[in-house]
Amino acid sequence: MTSQAQRQSYTKEQPLALCDYEIVPANGASPHTQELDLDSTVAKFFGLGQTQDLAPTVNAAVKTWAFTGQLFTADHQPVGTLDNLTITAMKLNDPQTGRPLVVVNLDYLATSHGWRTGRGLNGEPYGMTNNVFFRNSAGGLVWSMYLSAFLLDCNMNRWHVTHGQADRYNVAWFDVAEAVAHEVGGTIFRC
Repeated sequence: MTSQAQRQSYTKEQPLALCDYEIVPANGASPHTQELDLDSTVAKFFGLGQTQDLAPTVNAAVKTWAFTGQLFTADHQPVGTLDNLTITAMKLNDPQTGRPLVVVNLDYLATSHGWRTGRGLNGEPYGMTNNVFFRNSAGGLVWSMYLSAFLLDCNMNRWHVTHGQADRYNVAWFDVAEAVAHEVGGTIFRC
């Protein structure tokens, strides 16, 4: 529960900077691609089947892009670091419906350098936008996804964060996606 003193301190804070950030793998790096079989127990864990009559394995194609990112203010002050950042897209047939499904996960270790995102209290915005853009080999945009709000807090030091989303309707982009960019943007506050 938030104390009265904390509520008052939030109302006195003013946004100090806007943070825009985009990360693209160096040299247009191609994704690591692999085929794998998911055990039905693992498939159920990801919500890919709720019945007991699943096949023993589910075949999936996986693309993973890996990199590290830095977040900066508009005047180049360091805001935070995202280490061991991976974006993984997995295409498979949904065991329940047999229709194609793409699951996208963004995973990283977040470290704050004296900045935080808004907490959604007393007029502060909650977090920042958090988008992933998939591109074809020529750099054309083939699909974009908004993930849950990007959050950074003062005490984060290699804090493990995962965002995920599944798409059952627009899956054709997976086959032509060769590059990816991650972008966050919004208001940040000094710790």
